[in-house]
Amino acid sequence: MKRLLQLTIALSFIVCTLQAQQLPQKSPHASVSYVLGVTDIKIAYSSPAVRDRDVWGTLVPYNEVWRAGANEATLMHFGTDVSIEGENLAAGTYAFFLTPKEGDKWTAHFNSDTTLWGAYGFDAAKDVVTTDVEVKGSSVNEEWLNYTINEFSQESGYIRLAWEKKRIYIRVKAKTVDLAVANVEKALTSAKDDDKWQIYARGAQYLADAGEQLDKAMEWAKESVGLKEGFYNYWILAQVQGKAGDTSGAIASAEKSLELGNASNDQFFGEFKESISKAIDAWKDKP
Repeated sequence: MKRLLQLTIALSFIVCTLQAQQLPQKSPHASVSYVLGVTDIKIAYSSPAVRDRDVWGTLVPYNEVWRAGANEATLMHFGTDVSIEGENLAAGTYAFFLTPKEGDKWTAHFNSDTTLWGAYGFDAAKDVVTTDVEVKGSSVNEEWLNYTINEFSQESGYIRLAWEKKRIYIRVKAKTVDLAVANVEKALTSAKDDDKWQIYARGAQYLADAGEQLDKAMEWAKESVGLKEGFYNYWILAQVQGKAGDTSGAIASAEKSLELGNASNDQFFGEFKESISKAIDAWKDKP
């Protein structure tokens, strides 16, 4: 009986030790995230190594659905609605697969079934978006498969998969300006009256910098100075007017900004004064 008890304790110790043991994985888990404008993009995958193997067409067969990684299916999450290669994709998390081909276009699958191990059980009927993506060769060997997320602008960018000597590009576009406008309008509904001038000003500044929806930017900038006059929001109004082609209005607003700034004790005015003065000179030089 005593020996049986000792054996039971020993076995329990071995099981607990094995369960607690952490060993390196051949294809370690990896992740990457990025905020495109206001859209969170996250990718979770496992990263296999080349290990002197013949990858394309052999380890990863052509014309067969591939997990685009290792182990579990690769997952991609988009925090807002986006378009992938021009195809609309709703906000959410998707399993990502590729069908490799011998040419420079592969098929990308964004699939609603996020529970799969690899591509086993893959069902094309659950694809939400299926689209061609660009593939390029490279002279550089990428030993470990990896994903990166890269930005063209606040509204567009691309996801790149790199492994061995191939690079796969998935172009993504988000409705950043529309989302930003909606966020400003939402913030205004719950803001205190004393804070609204700042929200209008920041919204107008964003649209002016983006060169988008200048009518809305003008409306917000005027609302801001109407609620509280200050050098900062008059300077924003001047920039919007300048972008909209109202040079005389831009000069008048910029001069008002200088007047208010010089009369104030605002420590931040000094950071803007030179830029405002240069803008006035540039607008005055226009025919």
